[in-house]
Amino acid sequence: MELEPNTEIKSVTIYPDRAVITIQATISMVAGTHRVIFDELPLVLDQDSVRARGQGEMSIRLLGVDVSTIYYEETPAEDVGLLLDQIHAIEDSMKELDDESESHLAHSEYISGLRRAADRFAQGLSRGKSTVENQIELTNFLYEQDRETKAALRKIIFDRRELKAKLTKLRQELKEKQSSSRKKRMRAVVGLETDIGGEAALELTYLVSKAGWKPLYDLRLTGEAGRSLVELTAFAEISQETGQEWKNVELYVSTARPAIAQRKPELDPWYIDVYTPPSPRVYGASHAMPRPAAAAEPAPKSQAMRLGSLEDDLILAEMVVAEVASRESAAVGSSVTFKIKGQADIPSDGSTHKKVIATHQLDPEIDYLAVPKHTSAVFRRILMINESPAPLLAGKSNLFAHDEFIGSTDLDYVPIGGEVEMLFGVEERIRIERELIKRDVDKARLRDKRQIRFGFEIEIENLMPDEVNVELQDQLPVSRHEDIKVRLEKGDPEPSEISELNIIEWKLLVNSGETQNIEFAYLVEHPRNIRVSGLEMA
Repeated sequence: MELEPNTEIKSVTIYPDRAVITIQATISMVAGTHRVIFDELPLVLDQDSVRARGQGEMSIRLLGVDVSTIYYEETPAEDVGLLLDQIHAIEDSMKELDDESESHLAHSEYISGLRRAADRFAQGLSRGKSTVENQIELTNFLYEQDRETKAALRKIIFDRRELKAKLTKLRQELKEKQSSSRKKRMRAVVGLETDIGGEAALELTYLVSKAGWKPLYDLRLTGEAGRSLVELTAFAEISQETGQEWKNVELYVSTARPAIAQRKPELDPWYIDVYTPPSPRVYGASHAMPRPAAAAEPAPKSQAMRLGSLEDDLILAEMVVAEVASRESAAVGSSVTFKIKGQADIPSDGSTHKKVIATHQLDPEIDYLAVPKHTSAVFRRILMINESPAPLLAGKSNLFAHDEFIGSTDLDYVPIGGEVEMLFGVEERIRIERELIKRDVDKARLRDKRQIRFGFEIEIENLMPDEVNVELQDQLPVSRHEDIKVRLEKGDPEPSEISELNIIEWKLLVNSGETQNIEFAYLVEHPRNIRVSGLEMA
């Protein structure tokens, strides 16, 4: 016996590049074998992922799930009707804007007529039929009317442009739905068997592509150095184009990355050999030698994602395990699934919908970075530990210092307990200056070496109410010739570190209101018969 129950989407668990959808239906059955039809499933459904489970007043047995493609003579009327309603509504709105524009243009023409009659008003003033106050009032009236009319017309042009863009998109979507490629859907048929009649609840779960979410973060620094907090708000930017509307659904957002976990990364052999110069190219040949084709990378094997507790196509209803009561912090390995509060609507138009998934307060360590050779700006730098119960996926971060937006940056993937280090805007209350105070050339002609000395002074001033830790970076040139020697002659105070590439680093503690001076000098020595390039960058 075939049953076609009314179905609705119960929940959606969305991953960064896919989603798992659960559809539910309530059915009334008599004793015997039944085929329950789930129709109008999206084309982007992964057939290998389809699973069913159920429970009822009586004992039921799930016999299996068959998935097939159904072709329609015409596009389903529900899809087309919804789009047509939206198109007609926008067309009506555009007509209202056109009518409003005509009214404003007529009013503008009337105001222009009054302005052209200004000479007659001036004659009335000369004859005593009008006063200067009346003339000023008339002039102000004409000015205000003209300004308001032009502002209204500009808004109409802007609104009409937005409506036109939406109308173009909807008409294109309608065209796609009415094309032959859209005149098909997927269908799942679930086999059931029961010994007695009664009510049963049946769920169908499947994986779809063309759906996903991207993380977006707001990081807000509050307080002062030494007593600071970073308030982290994580958002999920959700979009889907599955062809199936998600209306009033329970929405879960997972930080799991199944696309990465499905394949084992493999290393190909890495060969080295004696260098062989390329053969000289012969120009003018009648036929070019064909280039060897690159070896094709083997396509990854398709693997169906296992879904929750659904284990086999044949599932006994008595063995279905109940869902965890709270999935908001249910961790699976290093991933976390969040339940979005309330019910959600996500249309299948590719538009982005932003949902809050978590807020956390993190304790940052704050210091400051200065590279005065490049800029006089001193950058605030924060180091935090991700103490939240979820990893932070890579995404865009908006940065705020108190209520001031200071810019955006890209946040890399941070596991639970991992470190987050980033620049957090410029601190204007730390002032720094760098000055070249010496550039001497040794002119002794008895030497066969030429020596050039460079000296610099850096002044740093802390105008903040607290002491600050500042990392100051500068550099010496790096010689690429064995006869060109570079050495540091003076560093006051001594640098904390000098890297192999001659990056000099000082770790400074600058008290409130204090000014510190750093001096350093270096020597460049080379034979007189060698001309050195690059020193102009000092």
